[in-house]
Amino acid sequence: MEAIVLYPSPAIGHLVTMVELGKLILTTRPPNSISIHILITTPPYRVDDTASYIASVSFDSIIFHHLPAISLPPCATSSVPAHETLICDVLRLSNPNVHNSLLSIIDKNYKIQSFVMDIFCSPALSVVTKLNIPGYFLFTSGAACLACALYLPTIHKTIDKSIKDLNTLPTIPGSPPIRSSDMPKPLRDRLFSKEQLKEIALGLERSGHRFLWVVRNPPNSQNGQTVDLTVQAGPDLESLRLVVKMWAPQVAVLNHDSVGGFVTHCGWNSVLEAVFNRVVLVEEIKIALPMDDSKDGFVSAAEVEKRVTELMNSDSMEGNSIRARAKDIQIEARAALSESGTSRVALTRLLKSWNQS
Repeated sequence: MEAIVLYPSPAIGHLVTMVELGKLILTTRPPNSISIHILITTPPYRVDDTASYIASVSFDSIIFHHLPAISLPPCATSSVPAHETLICDVLRLSNPNVHNSLLSIIDKNYKIQSFVMDIFCSPALSVVTKLNIPGYFLFTSGAACLACALYLPTIHKTIDKSIKDLNTLPTIPGSPPIRSSDMPKPLRDRLFSKEQLKEIALGLERSGHRFLWVVRNPPNSQNGQTVDLTVQAGPDLESLRLVVKMWAPQVAVLNHDSVGGFVTHCGWNSVLEAVFNRVVLVEEIKIALPMDDSKDGFVSAAEVEKRVTELMNSDSMEGNSIRARAKDIQIEARAALSESGTSRVALTRLLKSWNQS
């Protein structure tokens, strides 16, 4: 039987993306003609529980392979490395386990058509190359983000300080100049401060609208530090709020009819999921209201309250305009994913090339 192997990085958002890709591939093939094999690594710190999600994937043709846990060498310093660093170390040291898993799949008379890996799993490319298995990267962010990622080695060679300490970056081919404050968090080594989180909480509560907030503790907070989000605006607002300190099914939440807006850091998965479900969020494509911040990037509770109120009120001219624009983009997004849409056609063309290899 033909097989496709998918290799996500440990975070559940990356796992969900790979599983959804596997499901989509299966819809393009006759039943029982191909199987999807997903390799699962275990990070060296506590992450959102993936076991319950994996158990909920009810596809007979999707098979999960749990790689053995990796023991990392002791840290050279007393500080705990960033979780991105730990993940990269785990994935690099997992190459022998990846190799053994692929051989195990082959020994069961599967012919591996392709090996699709998360961008963080690049060390595995050397493994599949030695086994003569075609390797592909799944990059789920936009083209500008890819241009930035490809240019990072050049930046590291030409700049002698941390990106977080820069006010501007050199011009990146394929992308406009980017302020360091706009760069993704892993590149800046920064998290929201407790003060900023409390300002967001206060602003949401003062808006008077019901809200669901997913906020997680820092991944490497083994020292017991947690995020404390106490109600600041009085017990009468307690029924309006729900704070979830773990992974939440974002697609299902955004697809709910009662969701009228989305306050987000604008990760690309969040952008696409919101667009597909007609939830307003992003300023640049005119489906959002921006949050104005101070010079140090701090957003006040008053600003959060103002923007949420402006977005949710039905008599807001700007809010209504944004909602109408979001509906138009939703139609375009769903058309791209339809049977004859551009996204489905591109995927079909890719899968045909795998069949011919």
